[in-house]
Amino acid sequence: MNAHHTEENVGRGPLVIGLVGAAALDPSEIGTKAANLARLADAGFPVPLGPVVTPGAEERWKEARPRVLEAATGLGAAKFAVRSSGTAEDLEGASFAGQYETLLGVPFEGLPGAVRRVFDSADVSRVAA
Repeated sequence: MNAHHTEENVGRGPLVIGLVGAAALDPSEIGTKAANLARLADAGFPVPLGPVVTPGAEERWKEARPRVLEAATGLGAAKFAVRSSGTAEDLEGASFAGQYETLLGVPFEGLPGAVRRVFDSADVSRVAA
């Protein structure tokens, strides 16, 4: 899940995409963590599949919210981990890794709320500091 966005990547590309399909996207569009997991899955490594929520989804949340559930449907998972893959987590002068909310054991119906919480965690004081 991508919790941080910049002006240049909001609004382009898909709002939500499956992990395997995300391998074709640039890390600047989905975050380094998601990009690396997508590449591993695409190469056949045993990576738990799930949706990748892009920065554009935060700006267009009303449209993206149902797509989160659509992308998770049929994965066979009872619980999910929702975490950030910020497009600007590791910068030259700052690192935000580990600052955003991580939610574990999220039930299917709780996915949209959990994604929203991770997005919102980009605005908390510990990230600003």
